[in-house]
Amino acid sequence: MLQPYLLLGTIVKPQGVRGELKLRHETDDPARFAELDTVYMKHGDAYRPVRVLGARVSGNDAFLTLEGVTDRDGAEALRDVQLYIDRDHAR
Repeated sequence: MLQPYLLLGTIVKPQGVRGELKLRHETDDPARFAELDTVYMKHGDAYRPVRVLGARVSGNDAFLTLEGVTDRDGAEALRDVQLYIDRDHAR
């Protein structure tokens, strides 16, 4: 059976003071981040949707701004969290 969610990447660290997150991505097409509306954070066996407010790519790095993450402390709390995309919206 196929997994309903695919690993998109892992949050590496905060970027700046406004809650932006640096992501170590697992995709071979980083340009796809510009099209993201929602990512999922895994908590136990459940996946919680989080709205993507902004995304950019610089070289091999991806940077995301997620709903509810508004400062460096909030971003730091998400260090090492893995982000997923649902299979229906995968390329």
